[in-house]
Amino acid sequence: MNNNSFLFITPSKVENYSHTRINHNYESLILPPEFIVELKNKMNGNNLLSEINYNLNDIILTNGNNKEIDVGICTIDNTPFINLSALGWFDGFNDYELKIGSDLSINFSLDMHKTNNKGKEFYDKSDFTVYDNHNILEDGIITIEV
Repeated sequence: MNNNSFLFITPSKVENYSHTRINHNYESLILPPEFIVELKNKMNGNNLLSEINYNLNDIILTNGNNKEIDVGICTIDNTPFINLSALGWFDGFNDYELKIGSDLSINFSLDMHKTNNKGKEFYDKSDFTVYDNHNILEDGIITIEV
């Protein structure tokens, strides 16, 4: 089990989340980080969403209480990624299950907390752990080999 770095996506560019905070004109705006996940085929290294043509209807994220959480698909350099930004709003430790299609399930936990830096509050991760013996790569995006 590894901790992972995350990407923060702004409308005009992609930056490493661990070194980036949102910069808005709104002094009181509090936003969570966006968690971007790439699923890769362990056998050939291809992006699984591209390879099998999964779409948003094929992806379901639930928390430990079996409540569905919003997910999205974003594209970076014509490659589809799963956007789990809704997770950043949940403070504390939570377990999740990400289902892709009818036969792929990934269990993970995320520990989030609010942080105050120079009077500005923002959400930050304490720990992100993926279970089920999936290989995790730290390349700025949460890359999970399945």
